[in-house]
Amino acid sequence: MQSKRILSTLMLLGLLTWFTGCPQQGSGSRRGASGEQAQSDVWSSARRGSGDVLSAADFESDLHGRVSVAPDRALVRVRGLVMNTDRMATSADAASLGEALVAEIAEQGVCEARVVDHATVSFSGSEDWHGSVSVRVDALLTGLEDVDARAERLEHCLARIDAAADRREDGVVRRGAPLLTVDQPEAYRAELLTRAFRDLRAVAATTDTPPQFTAEATRCTSAGHVVIRSRSLTGIVLGVDFSCQPSFAPAMPAPTLERPTRELDSL
Repeated sequence: MQSKRILSTLMLLGLLTWFTGCPQQGSGSRRGASGEQAQSDVWSSARRGSGDVLSAADFESDLHGRVSVAPDRALVRVRGLVMNTDRMATSADAASLGEALVAEIAEQGVCEARVVDHATVSFSGSEDWHGSVSVRVDALLTGLEDVDARAERLEHCLARIDAAADRREDGVVRRGAPLLTVDQPEAYRAELLTRAFRDLRAVAATTDTPPQFTAEATRCTSAGHVVIRSRSLTGIVLGVDFSCQPSFAPAMPAPTLERPTRELDSL
């Protein structure tokens, strides 16, 4: 009986990895792994998410000035998997697992949690049904004034997720890496465009320019799409689509085609 339970757990872990398609963190993700391997996984994950984690390019951007706002929340996906021989029972088990996770993770004004998706599938050659449930967790960071306070809040919510996952006997639960974000990036559109306009005005105001330079020949436009450039507990760096190009191309002489001459024999 015990060996069958272990085999079922291993199958669920494998299927959960297949469902998510990426390395996860949470119940079972670090058990049996050495400290060196765990650190290696953390560094590898960080590199995949933000390039070179030791780069100081963002510090240089801070010196030069950019639009950076405090993060409002960190989003975390939690996914659980259950298995049963009956489809309806599997669907009910997945729903029950999702409700239990929400109840154990949510904390008013600190950590929000809600079920966002669940599905039931059957694999060829297997008599079992597999149910998955996805829970969205928001670690609320609005109003926290410094990096330490935000880190403490985020770790608190992650700890609640991990504790809920470790208590599960009705399925296997994993969590993904947190994603820092801002609630209303479009609220900073005017500031971003003003900064872009400031650079154009500075170019237009330059007087000591060579005759070949014509600032008026440049035309710029923007659709107003605000995007996130980088994320950290210090701030979310925002940008806006803004492109410039010459308003006309220099006239090019039309190519001349010389008709080949043919010598004719005089008669």
